[in-house]
Amino acid sequence: MERKMKEKYQINGSNTLFKVWGIILLVFTALGGIVVLWVMIMALVGSAMLPSLVDDYSPFMDSYSSTMMASASGYVMVIIIIFFLIVAAMLAVATMAGILLIRDYVKAKETLIVYAILYFVGALLSGIAFVSSIIVGAWAVWILVWLIAMLWRIATGVILLIKHRRSVPVIGTISAQDDFDPGPVPDPILDPIFPVGVIEGQFGAYQGRRSELYTGKLYKIGRESGCEIQVNHPKVSRIHCTVCKLPNGRYQITDCSSNGTFYDNIKLQKGIATEVNSGGLLVLGEPDNVLQLK
Repeated sequence: MERKMKEKYQINGSNTLFKVWGIILLVFTALGGIVVLWVMIMALVGSAMLPSLVDDYSPFMDSYSSTMMASASGYVMVIIIIFFLIVAAMLAVATMAGILLIRDYVKAKETLIVYAILYFVGALLSGIAFVSSIIVGAWAVWILVWLIAMLWRIATGVILLIKHRRSVPVIGTISAQDDFDPGPVPDPILDPIFPVGVIEGQFGAYQGRRSELYTGKLYKIGRESGCEIQVNHPKVSRIHCTVCKLPNGRYQITDCSSNGTFYDNIKLQKGIATEVNSGGLLVLGEPDNVLQLK
């Protein structure tokens, strides 16, 4: 049986730190973008006015100085544009890094490494500017700005690497947007070798409800409306876990949650498909939600 699914990596453990850091990063990036846009407008207006100033003061300058001032205005415009293109690229990198940190899923782990390297390069450049400011005796506020920029970029690069390390493949999980073809469902009468499993709510939001699980079909359990087994509870994730009845009579469970999935008092490793015996109790997040696999 083939399952069409997109490769994803989920965070092993809490994603709160990454989300908070990503939100802060996006807020400061937005503020920086507003400041840069305002400065760019002022700079372009000033450089555009430079030729008229040259014309106004040309009677008081010799021809050589007047020519140099006129040509300098063109160079100033080019330098301003190049500078702001570099700054725009830096803001784009910061925006993408913030989005990567906020997301619960990572589509490509290597992307985190790439952005971490970019931040370490930025930290190196900030460090050079910091040392240079000290050498030339710049104002204390500028020295402090470069120091904070260096430390911030180092910290962001480290956090990106930590998220990369804690990203684990989501095995057997399918998002609501994915196309999923479970294939032909075995008929328990015509195919007696494929027994039908049963999941029954013992406590919590699914208490008293009972669903049949056909062998070989992947069932999503969670709050999301697209889940085959929907459990509405604040501690249950949108897609909390997946369950598949195996031909050998056992079950395969994959935890995809933020609050954990337990089977017979054992916490399942996130993103790893775990094969278990039937008859056990499946706990979603906390003891309020208990289901039994029969």
